[in-house]
Amino acid sequence: MRLESKIVYGLVGISALASSIIVGAPKPEPVTEAAAEEIAPAQTDPIPAPTFTGDAADAIDSNSADQTVEEAPASTPEPTVEPEIVTAEPAPVDTPVVETPAEPVATSQTATGSAVGYRYGVVQLSVTATDGHLDDITIVQASVDGGKYRSVPSELVQRAMASQGTGFANVSGATYTSDAFRQALSSALAGVGL
Repeated sequence: MRLESKIVYGLVGISALASSIIVGAPKPEPVTEAAAEEIAPAQTDPIPAPTFTGDAADAIDSNSADQTVEEAPASTPEPTVEPEIVTAEPAPVDTPVVETPAEPVATSQTATGSAVGYRYGVVQLSVTATDGHLDDITIVQASVDGGKYRSVPSELVQRAMASQGTGFANVSGATYTSDAFRQALSSALAGVGL
């Protein structure tokens, strides 16, 4: 088989291999020299041999005796590369952030009421409240009639704290003091919004 024929068959094989890689078709089996002769034993070369004249012909004839023609290396078909299958990751789902409302900060308020004058003197109170709850009642001043009524203001403080306001009963025998205490307490509670 002539060199030109071998080159043509080699190029056809490379072309078929490149096409199969691009298209993804199965690789063609390499054509061996024996198989090529079986397929077309009487086939003439598709490319005519070049004709040289003059000095070029003499140079080719003189060089052809000295040199051996190197055959093109047999092409080894490249292995087909399977396309890499890439699976897409699902998009992350944004989970809404639910903000819990902050606990309101308890604010404590203190107010001193007006001095209330009554038959036996003056009653004035100071109160402390937090978020609508009466926390403390402080006696600023409280006059009473005689020593036996000295404990009446502190007893009225206990009753007012138990009722969380002015809805308490009078201390027996101290009606004027109880009424004055209630008025002084109302004045102080108004100062803290109760």
